[in-house]
Amino acid sequence: MFDLDAELRRWREHHEPTSSLSPRELDELEDHLRARIDLLLETDAALAPEQAFAAARQELGKSAALSSEFAKSGKPRWRKLLVAGWAMYAVSFFLPVTHDFYWGAGPGARQGILWGWQAPIGALLAAGDGGFWQSLMRVLSGLSNALALATFLKLNGSRPPKSVWLPPALFGATLLNLQWIGRQLDPGIGYWVWVASFACIGSALWMRARERAPARSPTPVHASGEGAFE
Repeated sequence: MFDLDAELRRWREHHEPTSSLSPRELDELEDHLRARIDLLLETDAALAPEQAFAAARQELGKSAALSSEFAKSGKPRWRKLLVAGWAMYAVSFFLPVTHDFYWGAGPGARQGILWGWQAPIGALLAAGDGGFWQSLMRVLSGLSNALALATFLKLNGSRPPKSVWLPPALFGATLLNLQWIGRQLDPGIGYWVWVASFACIGSALWMRARERAPARSPTPVHASGEGAFE
């Protein structure tokens, strides 16, 4: 006997790994598919449920076509925010972090501009200044760049990293990197752009995680109109 709910589950399980559609988008398509099946059955009494399902599924299209149609309708806000965060992070490497950085220590120290691409090196060089905790915070600040770089791994893919620890880690890096204010550092534009990029990327990945969460309970809504949402 034909089981519509089981067939819809199989349809969804097929599209989840083969398309860039989010669970919310799949929810919307599933609702559309159910409505189309109901309409076909109402307009043609001789049509079997499995035939109606096959016809509705064919009309809806394949994974690649569905993803393309959703892409045309507009990219989610998190993607624009993620690209903006990546751009800010990249640009920060070519901006001055400070004009008042001392290279070296003692009489031989020289003062000059610390550029973004030099900042990780500068943080490690300054690690020995102060006590243990200050040194540790500076080392961690320099190494925090690895978090932003980790999100570049999927830059050319359809989906950024799924790691749930990245957003809180990026927010933590934002707070951590604010430690440089008042520590003999006169922050330049590069510093603020660099710190803001961590918050921007973290916010984008957090928004993505919320979007990819199921929009509804896994309890199926039956075509007969009986279900948890009736």
